[in-house]
Amino acid sequence: MAEETKRLKKNDEVYIKSLGMHGKVLGGRDIIGEPEEDQFYIVQVIRYCRPSDLELIDREAEREKREAELQKKRDRLARALEQKNVSEALAAIDDVWQTIGHEPLLRKK
Repeated sequence: MAEETKRLKKNDEVYIKSLGMHGKVLGGRDIIGEPEEDQFYIVQVIRYCRPSDLELIDREAEREKREAELQKKRDRLARALEQKNVSEALAAIDDVWQTIGHEPLLRKK
């Protein structure tokens, strides 16, 4: 007879057979109407890494870089408008538009 699956709780220490690693349960992701064996758990895994494998994420520097790039594109647009260069202005508008996360306005044939 199959062994009854015990319901895991937050902070339970577990061994993840498919990864061969230990972890800690952060919570469950219950699917209503599904049996326990078909449910999912969110598990935090601790993995030891060498310093050369790690890179610090500097969100402030990334934000400043994105803002500087956007400002360059805005400056390009301003120059095109001052020079009354319509084709350059349209290209610059499209470039700024895409930089802020939209689909391209201009389609290439």
